[in-house]
Amino acid sequence: MTQRYFLAKPPDENHSATLEGDEARHLTKVMRKKIGEEVFLFDGSGLEYRAAVAEIGRDRVKLLIRESRQSHLERTVPLTLATALPKGERQKWLIEKLTELGCTKVIPLHTELSVCKADEQVVQRLRRHVIEASKQCGRSRLMEIGAQADFETLLASFDSEQNTANLLIHPISDENVGQTDIYDWVAESRHSPPGAINVLIGPEGGFSPREVRCALDRHWIPLDLGPRVLRTETAAMTVCAVLSAFR
Repeated sequence: MTQRYFLAKPPDENHSATLEGDEARHLTKVMRKKIGEEVFLFDGSGLEYRAAVAEIGRDRVKLLIRESRQSHLERTVPLTLATALPKGERQKWLIEKLTELGCTKVIPLHTELSVCKADEQVVQRLRRHVIEASKQCGRSRLMEIGAQADFETLLASFDSEQNTANLLIHPISDENVGQTDIYDWVAESRHSPPGAINVLIGPEGGFSPREVRCALDRHWIPLDLGPRVLRTETAAMTVCAVLSAFR
């Protein structure tokens, strides 16, 4: 895998780009790149660049863009995953894997049984994890991290979206909810794929009965992931991987 660097700002009209801070130090101190050597850059918009090192400063590297191109690694069916966050370092693992699997957007979800809250500091940390994971996996468009949303507000915000599949991931043990296996739903839907997919995943304790009823009343499709109990981050990764059938 070619070493890639993230541009906080896109190149200017003179085809010049600048790396600063940690990215610049990594290029010069760790990778020991010299003037004239080529590197690969991306700015999070979907564009990636082949560039040459032009100037090296203490915490700043200027580069000359030699070629730019559009990345083609993104899903054609956008996937938004609204999920309760796990605790501690499992948050980093969750964001890393969802980035690798091509998720389009993650919204931290606050529910009745949530144990973690995502304030602005947490959201900014998650966005940094996205950049690091994107550098490794080859994505040039950053997975978006939205602000934390509460359950009912989020449901209302999705109501107006057209040609979108709204999926509620809910344990199969709840006998009061008529569920479909996610693999069966994918097989049936591939003949007429949605234009976009929204998914709700709850915390370790799942969604409350009131939340489930609220989602069903708004015509969300309840899906299960099988008989075993999965952690929140495992469920999110499983859903994202299975829904890769919609490329």
